[in-house]
Amino acid sequence: MKIEYIYNKETDSYEVNKISDIDSKTILIPTYFNDKKITKINSNALSESISLEEILLPDAIECIDECAFYNNINLFTVYIYGSDKNLDKLKIERGNSNFITSFILCFNESNKFSSILDELLLKRNSISIESKEVFNFESIHYLRIMLKYYAYKEKLKVFWMYCFELDISEENNDCSIPKGYDMLILDSYDYNNDRSIIEYLNNIIKAATTNNILVVGLVRDHNKNNVKFDDYKILNDFETYDI
Repeated sequence: MKIEYIYNKETDSYEVNKISDIDSKTILIPTYFNDKKITKINSNALSESISLEEILLPDAIECIDECAFYNNINLFTVYIYGSDKNLDKLKIERGNSNFITSFILCFNESNKFSSILDELLLKRNSISIESKEVFNFESIHYLRIMLKYYAYKEKLKVFWMYCFELDISEENNDCSIPKGYDMLILDSYDYNNDRSIIEYLNNIIKAATTNNILVVGLVRDHNKNNVKFDDYKILNDFETYDI
């Protein structure tokens, strides 16, 4: 993912001009760039980004320009984070219906979530996380947001793997992980209980552990997918937490 910023001399702040090469379902816009606040998302900055499902915006954002989120048909949740979370000051121009109809929520950092991940970094053992909170939306969106924010705060480099999109074959079964990452996220690893995918993910975990990369598994919805903890082989390597 590449974020292009432009400087606005009048406001002495930066604006997000374009986000390209989006390879993530969850995007976090930082609060500052070059020690200046980011205050605006410009026109068509994220238009046609159909893979995007969640976005975190800092409370310094004051304007969403025309069609900034045009045709973001899968945008599900928008989180505003920071100390001054006030939606009244956010100006949203036309052409952003996908933004407006998503769940727009103020983000409050969870001490429990952070303490669990702090412990993970200390003990360096893999964990699985499932949200037991009651939301008006699928809990995977909440878990992604929490992890994205934590990684941003702790300056961790994360390798994100969407398990429900995996297509494993004899030609496509590389279990190696690029070097330089601090954490591996297995997103929705409960979603597919195909034997070949389970074996593949177990090999991914072993590869990550060998390279001292921490592993976090996110559970999408056990009840919905009829997958029980005891039935899923990959969970043998995990310590499980409920948020």
